[in-house]
Amino acid sequence: MQAKLPDINAALVRHRSAALAALDKNDHHGAIISFDSMIALLPDEPDNYKIEINTEKYNQLVAEKRTIKCDACTATPLLKDIHLQKLLLPSLTKFIADNDFINVWECVACTATNEYKPENITITKFEEPSYFKVVPSPPTKRGTKNRMVFDYEFKKWFDIVMTEIESQIGHYRADYAAQQGTGIPQAQEIE
Repeated sequence: MQAKLPDINAALVRHRSAALAALDKNDHHGAIISFDSMIALLPDEPDNYKIEINTEKYNQLVAEKRTIKCDACTATPLLKDIHLQKLLLPSLTKFIADNDFINVWECVACTATNEYKPENITITKFEEPSYFKVVPSPPTKRGTKNRMVFDYEFKKWFDIVMTEIESQIGHYRADYAAQQGTGIPQAQEIE
């Protein structure tokens, strides 16, 4: 990539350096401009290396997913999609359970009624690092409270965007090297 596309490589390096320098100077706007420029340099075709800026989609991708297993079938609906109901227990069961009600839910797949049991809940979190080709919008300064945490939020956002861009640059380089039949040059050990 360096020999074939020196202008793109040089521009990516220049914008990466500018983004890091802007962060050091607390020039948030300069860092955002540098990131936008780096994303613009990534090609659309043949493989799309562009990164989408979409906070809602990003939050959905990184959110933990809680599912619950149905006792009657193999369905595992999202916990947020089930509706809990209280079921009145018969007199003998009330006495044994020392409770008048139990929480139950109805499976959307088989319509079976299941007792709500915490051991049937599975929590799935995304593994880090994960690269989605989607990043959140940059944070904005609003109000006094937001100003106090803005630098922290911006640095967190900066890290997300920088690693995502670096990931796409790496994919672009690897795909380009594979097309050229050269492979990615490996670092040589010095003896």
